[in-house]
Amino acid sequence: MLFSMVHVSSFDPAEKMLEIQLRPSAPSLRALSREVWDRVVEASGGAILRVQSGSEVDAYVLSESSLFVSDRAMSLLTCGRTLLPRSFMVLLDHIRPADFSGLRFSRQRDRFPTEALSSFEEDLAELSRVVEGSVETASSGVEQLATFEVGRLVFGFDFRIFMSGLGPIKRRLFEEPSARPEALLRSLSLPGDEPETVQIHAFSPSGHSLNWVRGPEAFAVHVSPEPTANVASVATNSREPASRVALLESALQIF
Repeated sequence: MLFSMVHVSSFDPAEKMLEIQLRPSAPSLRALSREVWDRVVEASGGAILRVQSGSEVDAYVLSESSLFVSDRAMSLLTCGRTLLPRSFMVLLDHIRPADFSGLRFSRQRDRFPTEALSSFEEDLAELSRVVEGSVETASSGVEQLATFEVGRLVFGFDFRIFMSGLGPIKRRLFEEPSARPEALLRSLSLPGDEPETVQIHAFSPSGHSLNWVRGPEAFAVHVSPEPTANVASVATNSREPASRVALLESALQIF
């Protein structure tokens, strides 16, 4: 963690996502330098570990999940104790406000709220200083996803699967290297042609991230098998119903 001055007892798997979309006339986001994206990610409390470019999307493996950048859209997925509004403020140094056509910030309920560096309400207040939007909340049992949205996103990661309580057998598959968890993750795919980019990263002491890209389509998988987290998630920007069904079926089988 980059926030080493804060004592934390457990990793918080609650996911946060910041997405932006630009107007067709805006300069390409992919033209921004690696230095700029380093600052964007570091502002939230994360770091870029590696990047790989496809024909239409650049995929970044982060210390706190994933970043996908196309010419007109960006999706920054994080977990842990990140501060995504700060990333947006850095982006404003490089993108004219008039070039934005949409923004979405979403955040799951914190697993350890007393150790969080901010609340959704505080994040909302910071974003609302520069943009005006609406708030929606979706709940299922104890789980909750709060969303702040400005305008309309066409290329966002709208299809998301959250899985909690993986069970001891599934957890061991992702905790023990001999179980070859990378092979399990590679079995996740979208129907059709082979992907351009598949990035798999194993975290220490446990946890995995996968970034998958083919043309404009992308999806991310994040697995946190440790007992205090015990979750997995899948998110995609694919609009194809068959692709979404395929991901859901694969996720249910693996996790």
